[in-house]
Amino acid sequence: MKKSSQHGDPAAGLVEATARKKGGKGLIADLDQLVVLRNKIRHAAGPRTRAELEKSLGRIESLMLSSLSRCAFLAHTRWVHTDRLQWMPDAGKFRVSGLALMGDHPDFATVSFGTAHPLANDQLYLIPPNDGPLPLSPFCLLSDCPACLAPELYYPDRVTSSTALLKSLDRGHELDSGSVFKALREWGTS
Repeated sequence: MKKSSQHGDPAAGLVEATARKKGGKGLIADLDQLVVLRNKIRHAAGPRTRAELEKSLGRIESLMLSSLSRCAFLAHTRWVHTDRLQWMPDAGKFRVSGLALMGDHPDFATVSFGTAHPLANDQLYLIPPNDGPLPLSPFCLLSDCPACLAPELYYPDRVTSSTALLKSLDRGHELDSGSVFKALREWGTS
């Protein structure tokens, strides 16, 4: 298990990084504090003098460095959209081919790898280096944008009584999805 040099927290994985820790520590606590600071600034309670600004920047810098340190495990994970899964009986594992998402725009690179875990075709997975793949659907999915026809990453932004309104992460394009709505309802009741 790799340790962060600045804060000494293990950078092991999603469950450990997002666990709420005693004393208001951990990634979620840091992010909560950043949101509180942002809300104060948006509601005119931000720094007014140079001294207040320098103090505020020191606090923000500390929270940002702590947050980045606590989510360092993300640098070692891959986001893969599966195209094809094939069982290889001689090797005793599955061969997966698909697209690896890179960058925040995103760009794509073809990828092929072996895994002991069966994955579904046409799905998005977070693949940590030493753990099993985590399905990201219905919380994040790759789909072609109906407006610009480019593949984009979408997340559920709003849920109505019959559909989920999805927004793309990078362009803000919108897409309605009945299947995401159904999956979110099933996930919420399980």
